[in-house]
Amino acid sequence: MAMANASNDIEHFVNCGVCFCEFDEEIRKPKFLQCAHTVCLKCLQEMFQVVGCLITCPFCRKTFYISDTSSLPNNSSALQMVKLKEIISPPERQACRSTDKNEETKKLAVLKKRKVVQEQLDAIVKSITAVGDQVKQLQEENNIEMAELMSLIEVTPQPTASSSLQNATVDATLYQMPLRQSYIFNLRVYNCATLIGEIRIRPALTFHPEFVQQLGQFCYKSPKNFISTVGKAQAGVFVSISMSHGLFQPTLGATNQTTRIAASTMGEVGMILKKKKQPIGAGPNTITDWNLFIPLNPANYQQRRFIASASAELFGHIVDTSNHLNVAITKLSTSKKNERGSYTMTLESQ
Repeated sequence: MAMANASNDIEHFVNCGVCFCEFDEEIRKPKFLQCAHTVCLKCLQEMFQVVGCLITCPFCRKTFYISDTSSLPNNSSALQMVKLKEIISPPERQACRSTDKNEETKKLAVLKKRKVVQEQLDAIVKSITAVGDQVKQLQEENNIEMAELMSLIEVTPQPTASSSLQNATVDATLYQMPLRQSYIFNLRVYNCATLIGEIRIRPALTFHPEFVQQLGQFCYKSPKNFISTVGKAQAGVFVSISMSHGLFQPTLGATNQTTRIAASTMGEVGMILKKKKQPIGAGPNTITDWNLFIPLNPANYQQRRFIASASAELFGHIVDTSNHLNVAITKLSTSKKNERGSYTMTLESQ
């Protein structure tokens, strides 16, 4: 009976009054607060993580400023009691300690499993995003192809007996010239005569057909060196390239303003045509030079407004970009004024 009472008294001194686990010399060191109450180190660390430096004693409710819980003095009497208990009842003394270790092991296992699951989720999301980009690109290409096909159906005349006879005598070389809608323009960018990349552009059906036809014939399968300069550029926002050639000055008739579409988003290429001043009624307008305007990814309202104010008419769409910035476009947009003179461009149609 006396032995049982002694054991109960020892339990009162060797157990933390907050978590009711036994003190030890490692994780649950008995620490004195300024009010002389004792709390194990692990409980103090958990309280410190929640409330910070101002810790309230769980027994007398007094608040103390503690900058470092491990620097508090140990309750050496409690540690002596723990050693005494090892003599009285050694089997029971490992209960809380083993429980702590089991809890820590379980926590580590859960965290590892959660990390693996998160990595798998990230991989799935990345795959879904990549597939979505591919689907979007295929849809855009399909829409362009369908629009071209519909335009061909609308403009193709029905054959007659006389027209069939006339068509049979047409020179075979005419068939080597591609239709206007099938042109792809390759703008190759050089820096100090070194190719850094190319921008492949599919013309839009709404852009001036006669200009596209004349430009396509002028540089068909023959890269032309245009007098080209990076007029203006802002990293991540836009690139404006001035283009001209002494042997290419096409003429344009009257245009329908209602069909004009502005280039404003990444993947589009706009064009600003510069016409030679002529007297009113003097005939078609002569194009002396033009600016290729390539919007990128404006980050704010002011940048988007600036792109809209450029009034660049949609010339075409960039192909084979996979929704990522083209290398050549990126270099042009980040070029400094003193570097832009080293860039040259050639244009070829296919």
